Amino acid sequence: LCVIAALFTVWINLIAAGPILRKHGIVLPELSALSEWSAPPWLVWIFIAAGAMSVLPQTYIRFPGINIFLVVSFLYLLQGIAIVSFFFQNKNISMFFRFLAYFLIAIQQMLMIAIAAVGFFNLWIDFRKYFRKDRTTE
Repeated sequence: LCVIAALFTVWINLIAAGPILRKHGIVLPELSALSEWSAPPWLVWIFIAAGAMSVLPQTYIRFPGINIFLVVSFLYLLQGIAIVSFFFQNKNISMFFRFLAYFLIAIQQMLMIAIAAVGFFNLWIDFRKYFRKDRTTE
């Protein structure tokens, strides 16, 4: 959990520091749009290996497995949030409902797990292709 908290802190600092640094003439490289972000496909193997490690009885294997599993699960949660963001952008959902949805994702554990599962299964089911505006109906 410390790694997740550290990553979250870095992300918040990047968001907060951007305008301040631009004011002083320092330009950070642009990050890609959240709605298009995707975890690398090979990450699933780390997820599977960490899941297998976390059920082993040896604590020196189980604890690192649990930690790796949590970090990779967090990355899949971010991918799920990226898919939700893509959906919101393509359907022109108002900022109020976006904020409400993100707030519910943040405080509701079952919803958070469901969004992480969406991020995980996006490897096989490209959810974004179902919401693209330029998709032709056949």
